[in-house]
Amino acid sequence: MIKTTNNAKDFFENYNSSIFIYGGGNPGYWVSEYMGKCDHDFEGYIDIAANTENLYLRGKKIIHPERLNSYGGEELRIVIAIGNPEEAISTLHWFVKKDMKLVCLTPIYSDFVNHKKTYDINRLLSYFRCKLLTVKTPTIISSSCVAGQIYKSLGLPILSPTINTGIKPESFMKICKNPEAYFQEEMVFSHWTLIGGEKRPVGKIRDIEVLFGHADEAEKSICRWNKMRKWVDKNNIIYTLSDDNQIVSYPIAREFCSLQEKHLLLLQNNMYCNPDMRGTLYVTHRHFHVRDNAIENWFDLLGWINGEFEL
Repeated sequence: MIKTTNNAKDFFENYNSSIFIYGGGNPGYWVSEYMGKCDHDFEGYIDIAANTENLYLRGKKIIHPERLNSYGGEELRIVIAIGNPEEAISTLHWFVKKDMKLVCLTPIYSDFVNHKKTYDINRLLSYFRCKLLTVKTPTIISSSCVAGQIYKSLGLPILSPTINTGIKPESFMKICKNPEAYFQEEMVFSHWTLIGGEKRPVGKIRDIEVLFGHADEAEKSICRWNKMRKWVDKNNIIYTLSDDNQIVSYPIAREFCSLQEKHLLLLQNNMYCNPDMRGTLYVTHRHFHVRDNAIENWFDLLGWINGEFEL
């Protein structure tokens, strides 16, 4: 019998059985790394290509799925750490006897935008990152959807009004330089606009506009912002500015990087490569939006949030 779940907390904290990691590639590497940091041991790896004895990876044995049957009636836990979890589950069904009890942790979650089931290794790893967080949860103010992705990747509740919004870099800098003024004032509805052929609401605060890129209800979006703006911790803010939706000019980038507060500039398109711009990451992909690749492959997000280093 195979039971599947995407609840990592329940998987690691409410069961006592032995653990295997299905897949020894990059996702399996980061799962094993974080399990070690959180004192979760595991028996070894499972791989369909393990057709001989005495195979080891990172000091752990690698076994073929069929060898799980040698554990008799014991219940086993398996972390599915490959890009196609359905294939892993199908393989286990094929090789494992029906009386074996397997609990499989699968990184499949409902996508916020299209509500489809999506593979997301960072959602799975968020359980570990959250346990290893050593600082008070910050308010992440973002010019795009990055704040929501960071909160989700850290397994933290969303504490920012800028989730799933789009703010032009020039307007975003006004918020960064005077957050108290802009979060003290209520947002009002301004107008509708089209994004990818879909009608989307735009709110206004003083002299800036905020696009709600994934919303189709203006009143609900405005109310959410006005509620969440009261949760902003003005003494613990992190700012993120990215060019995934808007072109960030060099003057704005330079001004943003002069902020005294903790900040992160993500440049995918505008490769300024200026060593004087603190807190800048140069990437060639959609950074925190990538779900099939662990963040740690390109950025130590947890270490940066914990203050272990500065960019």
